[in-house]
Amino acid sequence: MPVSDLHLRVGAGALALALVGLGATLRFCGDVSLPALPPRPAAPSGTTGDGLSSTTATVQAYEAYLAKDAARIGIDPPTLAAMASKLPYRIDDTRTTLAPGQPVERAGLRLTLEVADGELGDRIAVLSIENPGAVPVAYQVPTRVSSQQCTGRSILAQDAMVIEPRGRVRRSECKYFDGLNVTLERVEVIELPPLAAYYVSQVPPAYVGIEPRLAAGHKPSGRGHVCSLTASQSLRTQIERGEVSWRDLVDFFARHRCETYQFPKEYRYFKSDGERRLPAMAGGG
Repeated sequence: MPVSDLHLRVGAGALALALVGLGATLRFCGDVSLPALPPRPAAPSGTTGDGLSSTTATVQAYEAYLAKDAARIGIDPPTLAAMASKLPYRIDDTRTTLAPGQPVERAGLRLTLEVADGELGDRIAVLSIENPGAVPVAYQVPTRVSSQQCTGRSILAQDAMVIEPRGRVRRSECKYFDGLNVTLERVEVIELPPLAAYYVSQVPPAYVGIEPRLAAGHKPSGRGHVCSLTASQSLRTQIERGEVSWRDLVDFFARHRCETYQFPKEYRYFKSDGERRLPAMAGGG
C-alpha cells in the first residue's frame, strides 16, 4: 500500500515529540548515568615495584640461583654467610708513566706496557695485566694516553672485569708511535670467591664506569656471557659525582647474578661480614 503524505507527517511529528521529551529529561533530570568502567586488569601476580618477581626477592629463590649457577661452573654452592662476607679490597693511586718492557707492581698486580703488531696491520700499545695471586680478582686500571689517535686500532679480546688466578689479560690501549705516553692513574682490586668472579665477569664494563677505550674487546671468562644491562641516567650521574663507586657496583654484582637482580641506588659495599641480608633489594636493609 503506498505511503500517503498524511502518514509521513504523522511519523515526523511523533519523532519530533520523542526528541523534545529526551531533551527535557536531560535538562531536568541531570546527566544520564553511564555504566561503570570495568576494573583495571590486575598486575601479574608476584611482581614488585622494581620489576623483579616477588619470589625472586626471597632468600629461597636467591639460594636456588646460587645452587644453579655453582653447578654451571662445577663448584659447590656457597652458603649465605659466605656470600655476605666482606670482600678484600686494595687500591694504589700512584700515578706512573709506563715505559715499554718495564713492569710495575701495583695493588698485587703486575703491569707491563708492550708494543705489538695488531691484526689490522697497525702497531698498538698493549697493557699486560697479570694476577700472580691464588684467587680471582675484579680490577680497575684506568690509564691516560698522550694521543687522540686511539680509534680504529686493533682490539684484543680480554676480560675487562676479572682476572683469574695466575692469569693475565692484554688490553689494547692505543695506536703506538714513538713518543706515546701511557700513564697509569691507579689500580683497584677486589678479591673474589669463584662464584663471585663468575658473576662479575658477566657485567658490562660500561655499567661500572669503565670507559669505552678500556672496555673494548670484553669477553667474560669461563662459561659466562655479557648481561643485557644499561645504567640509568640517574645511576650514571651518581657515578660521575662519586656517589656510587666502582667498588660499590662490583660488590653488589659479586653477590647477585646480573641476569636477575638490579643494582639498588642506595647499595654500598659491605664494610663487615653479614652487614645486610641477601638478596639486597631496593629499599631493603
